[in-house]
Parts: sequence; C-alpha cells; structure tokens
Amino acid sequence: MDFNSFKEAVIAKCAEMGITEYELYYQAAESTSVSAYLHETNQFTSSIEGGVCFRCIVGGKMGYASTEALNAQEAAAVVERAADNAAVLESSDPVFLGEGGQSYEPLEVKSYPLPTAEELIRKVLSSQEALYAADKAVVDGSSTQGISERSSFAIYNSKGLDLHYENSASGLVMAAVVTDGKEKANDYQIKLGDLNTLDAAALAAKAAQGAIRKLGGEPAPTG
Repeated sequence: MDFNSFKEAVIAKCAEMGITEYELYYQAAESTSVSAYLHETNQFTSSIEGGVCFRCIVGGKMGYASTEALNAQEAAAVVERAADNAAVLESSDPVFLGEGGQSYEPLEVKSYPLPTAEELIRKVLSSQEALYAADKAVVDGSSTQGISERSSFAIYNSKGLDLHYENSASGLVMAAVVTDGKEKANDYQIKLGDLNTLDAAALAAKAAQGAIRKLGGEPAPTG
C-alpha cells in the first residue's frame, strides 16, 4: 500500500470514530553505499526505511501513534492507538494543528537518474584507481565511497495542509593518503551529482593535491 492509499484509509477510520482533527506525517528513504579500499570493494550497504506518524486531538488532548507498516490494518490501528493515547494523557497544555491553505515558496529540485548497485560499484572502483593515478605520492590507505539515496516526505491534516516532497542524490567521497617518504598526510573531497557525468579524475586530483600541501607542515609558534 502506498502513502496515498494509507492516507485514505486513515481518513476513513477517523470519520468512523468521529475524529475531526488529525494529522499524518510520512517519511521514506532508500539508500545504497559502496566503499573501496586498496583496489577492491570493502563495504556495501543498502537499506529501505520509512513510516508514518499520526496525531489527533480527542477531548482537547493530543494523542500520538506511529507505524512502519503501510497496510489497511495498521491504518485503522494507528488511529485507535493515538485516540487511546490521548484519552490517558494528563497534560492540560493547549494543542492545535497547523492550518493549510498558506502559500509556500517553490523549491526547484534538479532530478537525475540514480545508479543501480552494479553501476555504483563500477564507478567506485574506477574512481579508486583514479585516486591512485592522481599522483605518485598517493599510497595505500586511500579510499573512495559512492552514495545513492532517495527520500520522500509528505504531510496531510484535516485543516487543509497537504504537502509532498521528494529528493534524490548521488555522489563520491574520495580520501587521499600521500607520503613523501618521511611523513604522511591526508585530505578528502566530496562531490554530489549525476555519477555518469561526475569527473572522478578531477576530484581525485583535488584530494591528492590537498593532502600533498599538508606535507612538511609545522605547528605555528603559538601552538
């Protein structure tokens, strides 16, 4: 069940129970991360998480409940739990829900296709090689991480508030370790964007040069 279907089921349950003031907040995210160390991948993580928070005003008190399961049974249960929660609260603080119908500044989001897990792994491995090739001073200990994530948020209430937002991002984190034979130094660079067009060689060179500039450094007289 998607959020909109879950929302409609919650609205129906509120109508059935005579609850007229309520609000539903939804958040979901999926992410993949790949790391390379030496010349191979050494870490891979992938996760999908999310859920909804529901609150309602019953008898002048605000009740809360949440769930990670978006199905018809939980849509009814989350309303019942929130109403039960409100019934046992002893707080006399005033409660309210935000009014809808307000104007909001538009947010321009530039979207691009996210890489598959296989594409992310290939990009990270090739970027790791670019890191070694950036300068002869780059040594083992250098690492590359690729990230890909998508997030969704929504809020709906009985006062007319109904907003939805989605965003996605991917990018690279490149950490260079360099040595001059006497000492070692490190630096890192982060770049977000479409991995298909992201210049890993330029990012690697920037990380390597940043680390090289730290070689030979001494504490200032003040310490």
